[in-house]
Amino acid sequence: GTAYVVGRLYGAVMASWQANASWTLSATALANLRDPSALLAGTVQWEVGPSANLVASVYGGLGDAPDFSDLLAPSLGSEFGTYGVVGLLQAVVHF
Repeated sequence: GTAYVVGRLYGAVMASWQANASWTLSATALANLRDPSALLAGTVQWEVGPSANLVASVYGGLGDAPDFSDLLAPSLGSEFGTYGVVGLLQAVVHF
């Protein structure tokens, strides 16, 4: 797994909705309550058939961005503010 939480006080919420037998939508928010900053994620899953799924996800961070104006002492700003926006497309096949 990935370890990305560096603080001590977090809050999270997740919601998922199965639109029909083939489509599922979900959203997640993970917040560092001490920064404050947050990581938002959204996912769409399509069950193509009984043994195959396509999953599209997007992740984005909110918060103060890093400050590199002083290269000898850069400032992170906030935990999730250092994240950009990342998209992911997965093809999952079960056999």
